[in-house]
Amino acid sequence: MTAARKIRMLVTGGGTGGHTYPALTTITAVREHAAGQGRDVDVLWVGTADGLEARIAAEQHIPFKAISAGKVRRSPSLREFGQNVIDLFKIPIGVLQAAGIAARYRPDVVLSTGGYVCVPLGLAARLLGRPLVMHEQITSLGLANRILARVATTVALTHPTSIDHLPQRARARAVVTGNPIRPQLLHGNPARAYERHGLAPDLPLVYVTGGARAVGRSTP
Repeated sequence: MTAARKIRMLVTGGGTGGHTYPALTTITAVREHAAGQGRDVDVLWVGTADGLEARIAAEQHIPFKAISAGKVRRSPSLREFGQNVIDLFKIPIGVLQAAGIAARYRPDVVLSTGGYVCVPLGLAARLLGRPLVMHEQITSLGLANRILARVATTVALTHPTSIDHLPQRARARAVVTGNPIRPQLLHGNPARAYERHGLAPDLPLVYVTGGARAVGRSTP
């Protein structure tokens, strides 16, 4: 009996933990799901050399390739305006680098979890005709994901209200998946947490956490 061919997944996303950790969690979940079907998943992560994603990929022993990526600052100061000009030249270079990586790797699917580094690889996936799955972690889409939503095969969203922020023609390709959560976050030790933070177990506990919302209007 011939062994099933490995699934080849090209992953891009990073810059912040909000983009990087959902990518890592999805990689783990896909590998576990595939293993249950007797298949292996080969992963290559593409990002910037100085981004958080490079460090996380190294820590998790995930092969990593770095590309150039330009960030467009929409309300730049004079100094940032100059950086915008420089970064605009990085974008086509990044697309060519990403296209070369994708052409050699020949992925079955490309996963994008956000951040400006995703744009080159997302566009390269489109040019090479590879399926692109894009995930948005917050309610309104950032600039990079508003661009990629137009070319993505599937647009995965954390919350149903995000559909209203998608370009009109991308809404039929949207699916609400929720936000990938690392399993270890769901299996903590309550007693240890109360002790560590000096909390009273007999009192109600309210946990408040932060969030993010991309600045910008939705695109019709």
